[in-house]
Order: sequence, then C-alpha cells, then structure tokens
Amino acid sequence: MRKLFVAAALLVVVAACSSGESPALEGPPSSPATPVPGVASFHAAAFSFTLDAGNDTAGYYFTPAKIEAVKGSTATITVRNVGTVKHNLTIVSAHIDTDVDPGHTAKVTVPLGSAASVPFYCKYHRASGMTGTFSLK
Repeated sequence: MRKLFVAAALLVVVAACSSGESPALEGPPSSPATPVPGVASFHAAAFSFTLDAGNDTAGYYFTPAKIEAVKGSTATITVRNVGTVKHNLTIVSAHIDTDVDPGHTAKVTVPLGSAASVPFYCKYHRASGMTGTFSLK
C-alpha cells in the first residue's frame, strides 16, 4: 500500500512538471531592495527637485539617477539622505562638494552649463556605484 501511495504521488509530481505551466508560488511578490533609478525630466530654465541619497543591503544609490534638463538651465536640488551613513553630492564641473548626514537634507544650486552631460556622485560611495548624470539637451 505504501509503495502504491509513493508511486501515485510521484506520478502527480511528474504530471504537474510536464504540463508546461509553472506552479503558482504563494506569498507576496518580491521587490528589489534598492529603488530602481528613475529618470526625471525638466524643461524649464530653472527647476527644483529632491534627490534621494540612500543605502541598503543591496548597495548605494541616488534616486533619480538620471536627470534630463535643458542646456544652460539652473537646478536647485534638495539632497535628502534616506540612508544610514553619511552621503555626499559632488558635481566637479559646478564646484559642488556637499555632505549630508543620515536623516538630514542639504540644498544646492547647480548651474548646468552647455555640456551634453554633467555627472554627479557620492565621494564616499562612488566606487560602489553611487553615481548619476544630468543629460542636457
């Protein structure tokens, strides 16, 4: 009887695997630990936005990591540290080097100039991929 039960159970498993359908998994869908770096677009000559600087078990990040803007525009950026360690906003071409402690914010004004792109990064976590770019049109 036990052999018959094991054989029947094995037959059910083999039939399920060969049906071509994936079995449904229970539980909440997984989501990435690090926010997906978004793209923010601005078309005005002067604009303001909040740039989140953060870290978690998956790494270090800026959100948004790509900002599209008009050449020659000026951005007023509120850098909000949503992480657990000190972060920084460095924009070499604009002579900006601003530290932000965890849970705090800092405001900077950036003249974007006429280059095609203006990179920015966290000087403490640049090697860990904490970078972003202004893409200018």
